Amino acid sequence: MKGGPYQSRLEALQTARNYMEDQLKKGNMGPVLHDVVDWETPRHAGKEWHGFTLLPIPLFSKAWFSVEGLKTHFQEFKETWHHIWGDFFPSEETKQAGRQRVVDVLTKGQLPTVPTE
Repeated sequence: MKGGPYQSRLEALQTARNYMEDQLKKGNMGPVLHDVVDWETPRHAGKEWHGFTLLPIPLFSKAWFSVEGLKTHFQEFKETWHHIWGDFFPSEETKQAGRQRVVDVLTKGQLPTVPTE
């Protein structure tokens, strides 16, 4: 997968879709099933990605030197923990949608489609 910070929503979805197609062709079902479930997770599903920020204060960062830098850092910190919380405690709707994606892949070989926006 492309990985790294600052993927746009469509870049993230297209990268995930390409990766799933490649893994499906190789017969590697584990990564495919992981990604189709992630596709339904609110903090994964094509969200703009800024990387993980695990601490509320920017240690060893230039963000200390401006109010805007501190605000941005703290926002990324909140996004990170919302992401982690949603991964560990998904809603029933998210779990059901993920299960359906798995069934679609296993029974029909059907991967999610990337919106054209």
